Amino acid sequence: MAKSQKKVYPLSVDGINRLVNDLENYKKQLLIKAERLLQELADRGIATADERIENTDGDSNKNVIVRVSDVSYVGNNVVMTITAEGEDILFIEFGAGIAKNGGKSMLGKSPHPWGEEMGYAIGKYPKGRKGYSLGRFNAWVTPTGEISEGTKASMPMLGAMETMYKSVDDACKKVFG
Repeated sequence: MAKSQKKVYPLSVDGINRLVNDLENYKKQLLIKAERLLQELADRGIATADERIENTDGDSNKNVIVRVSDVSYVGNNVVMTITAEGEDILFIEFGAGIAKNGGKSMLGKSPHPWGEEMGYAIGKYPKGRKGYSLGRFNAWVTPTGEISEGTKASMPMLGAMETMYKSVDDACKKVFG
């Protein structure tokens, strides 16, 4: 726990000016620590996302980069954005194909808690990509004749969020302790 400090400011123009100056400096230090806290949480979340991507079961392209893409100050708040970029990130996050995601009973459903709400249910996408069809082996057949059983939903970004949420107390102790 940070040590508390007591300061006495005389009730004068000089004293009030020093108080205002000290408060401005404290505010700056607090924003710096808030950014360090967010970076600590982001590092933990990104590590979880990277691990889930690496362990993805399926034939999706695992060449995905998860990173902090923006840090900005909005008023007295620090806002950090984490993004995942890669050709097959949606397949890795939400799953693709019934063979890897629970069988035919999952058609129109999603193993991801937000999949259906966001339009990424099994068998409902890829939207607008013609030439893919569900073949007799419960697999997708590409326009070139390749068979894909899809990708199990490994939910790297959901995992990153959960890790960050569970790490708040520990990260606060590390940054502010």
